[in-house]
Amino acid sequence: MKKYYIAALNSVDYIGLASIKKLINFFGTAQNVWNAKIEEIAQVGIPDIALQSFQKFRSDNPDTPEKLAQYCTEKNIGLCCIFDAGYPEILKQIPNPPAVLYHYGNIQPSALRIAVIGTRNNTDYGKRLATEISSQLASYEVTVVSGAARGIDTLAHTAALQNGRTVAVVGYGIDFIFSAPNSNLLREIAQYGAVISAFNPFQAPSKITFPQRNRIIAGLSLGVVAVEASEKSGTEITCRYAIDYGRKLFAVPGNIDSPQSVGCNRLIQNGAILIRNATDIFKSFNPTLKNFCKT
Repeated sequence: MKKYYIAALNSVDYIGLASIKKLINFFGTAQNVWNAKIEEIAQVGIPDIALQSFQKFRSDNPDTPEKLAQYCTEKNIGLCCIFDAGYPEILKQIPNPPAVLYHYGNIQPSALRIAVIGTRNNTDYGKRLATEISSQLASYEVTVVSGAARGIDTLAHTAALQNGRTVAVVGYGIDFIFSAPNSNLLREIAQYGAVISAFNPFQAPSKITFPQRNRIIAGLSLGVVAVEASEKSGTEITCRYAIDYGRKLFAVPGNIDSPQSVGCNRLIQNGAILIRNATDIFKSFNPTLKNFCKT
């Protein structure tokens, strides 16, 4: 049960990993934190806004740990905490990594992962390249990571499923996958990979949650491939995170007159590695992925 107490703390606004670690260090366990008097918690020195948020949240939702445990059991949802051995080591390297990951399917924490991302409004050119690159990566036993949005994300997941594994990182609570328009795809991804969320299971999608999803996509991956991206897009946000986290950034060049290629062409101008296929990706890694290259 202890990880569900950590998840309950993580559900509170303004309480992140730093505060959770501080509280557990003071009280010994997350359960002790959850059951402590508010006067005792105040002694730890977390921000007042976090203290007030915790007081209200616990008062309104006193049985959150039990409800989370029941929900995850009934839905066959896994919960992985940052203190668990099954938490991806690569994700721990980013600033302020998520304290918990809800997952539908198998995370495979040590898997080699490359993200393939892009616009929701892809062209036929983008469709062909996203499909080819994702198929090649998956056939070389590399897990393809993407964000489960329509367009390039869906193409990447679908192509990877035909040849290997894929992971979808979603920008909402994992309960929403059961009613999402692409729920059939997400269920298939869970069967042959994993659907991952860092949010409370019942967190609705919002403008705030999707940038958080994007940073996890970059954090989980050794490299990020942008296939098509418009001038201002979520793809660029993920790419910025990839640069900040020291991940390799790749981009597929496109027609200079195509709005869907503006972002990728600019990424290449600014130093992203130009690629045509998965072989170009593998050759940039030495030796982590290079040995997977068959051509």
